[in-house]
Amino acid sequence: MDPTTKRFLRIFLPAMALFLFLAAASEWLIQMTPAGPGRWLVALLPGLPLLAALAAFLRFLNDLDELQRLIQLQAIGFAAGATAVVSLMVGFLEDAGAPRPSWSWVTPLIILFWAVGLWIAHRRYQ
Repeated sequence: MDPTTKRFLRIFLPAMALFLFLAAASEWLIQMTPAGPGRWLVALLPGLPLLAALAAFLRFLNDLDELQRLIQLQAIGFAAGATAVVSLMVGFLEDAGAPRPSWSWVTPLIILFWAVGLWIAHRRYQ
């Protein structure tokens, strides 16, 4: 594994582990916290390690060579476009009476489309 990826994973993986812990803990704490701003703070608590994960990802992108950066850019562009298309279609379905989905589906959808975009871009440059 190259040093750029190692550095990324050294920050990203603990941040994601902390996120999972805080997400579970906040679900439990929300039930015990009275309604109001305190409950909102508890609900936002899992977002803190996500900031560290985002910083690690941005540093990872910055440290890549030009070809890898291009591949990532194409994958991220594909993910943004595909997520936009899906979210617009979901919005049209809502207008037609379909149930409104939770916002929590957006991040996994972006990650899924990013992975598909990476696969496509990697194949292009083999």
